[in-house]
Amino acid sequence: MAEQKFFKELELGFRELFRILIPGAYAVSLAQVVAPNASFSQALFKTTASGLAATFFLGLIGYALRVHERWFPYYRYFEKQRVTLNNEIARIASVSTETDNVDFYKYFLETSADSLNDRIHYFSSFYYMLLELSLFSVAAAYVILANFLFTSVSISSTAAAAAGWSIALACIIQLVAVFPLTGIRNTRTKYAVIAAPVFALVALVIMIMSGYRNGTPVLHAFACGLGPAPLILVVMSYLFWRLGEKHWKQIIREQIVLVNDRANDLIKTSRKYSPTTTTPS
Repeated sequence: MAEQKFFKELELGFRELFRILIPGAYAVSLAQVVAPNASFSQALFKTTASGLAATFFLGLIGYALRVHERWFPYYRYFEKQRVTLNNEIARIASVSTETDNVDFYKYFLETSADSLNDRIHYFSSFYYMLLELSLFSVAAAYVILANFLFTSVSISSTAAAAAGWSIALACIIQLVAVFPLTGIRNTRTKYAVIAAPVFALVALVIMIMSGYRNGTPVLHAFACGLGPAPLILVVMSYLFWRLGEKHWKQIIREQIVLVNDRANDLIKTSRKYSPTTTTPS
C-alpha cells in the first residue's frame, strides 16, 4: 500500500511538472517572437541551464496566475460549469446550493472515487494549461502591438503618458485580483478583473487615435509595418481558449455522471462531513 501511494504521488508530481514546463517553454518561445533582439530574450538561450531555468520559472508564474479562476473572460465559463456541478452535488446530498462544496467533494473523490480521481485531476490540469497558453498568446500579441505603437508611431507626450498610466493601472488591478482570499466570488472582484483588460484596451485606443507615422494615420501604418504576428497570436489564443472550454465542459459532464452513479456514497460522505471544520468528522 505504501509503495502504491509513493508511485501515485510520484505520478502526480510529474503531471504537475509537465503542466509547468509546457507553458514555460511556450512563454520562452514567445519571448523570442516579441523581442528577439532584447538582452532578456538573448539571455534565455545563452546556455542550456538558463533556458531550462527560464522555462521552469515562467511556467511557474503561469501556474500561479490561476487563469481559469482569476482572469477575464476565462473565469466566466469555469464558474458556469463549476456551479452546475456544485448544484448537482447539492441536490443529491440535500444541502444548500449556496454552499461551496469544494472541500466536501474533494474528500468524496479521495475516499469513494479514487479510481476516477486521477483522471479528473489529469484532464483538469490539461484544461488549466490550455488557458495559460491562451493567456500567454494574447499577452504576447498585446505587447507586440503596444511596443509598435510606442516605438514606431508619433504620439503626443500627453497621449503616451495617458496610455502608459492606463496600462499600469490594468496591471495593478489584475495582479491584485490574482491573489484574493475568496477567488472571483463577489461583484467587486468580478468588476475588478473586467476592468483590467478594459484599461489595457483603452491604452491602445488612445495611442491609435492620437498616433501618426510619417504623417500617415496609424491605422494605415498597421497594414504596412506591424506584420501578421499579432493576428496569428490572437487566433492561437482563441483556439487554445475554445479547446480548453470544450475540454472543461466534458470534464464537468463526466463528474455529473459520477455523482449520480455514486449517489449513495456521496450522501454517506455528506453525513460524515462537518462544514464548520471543513474536514471529515
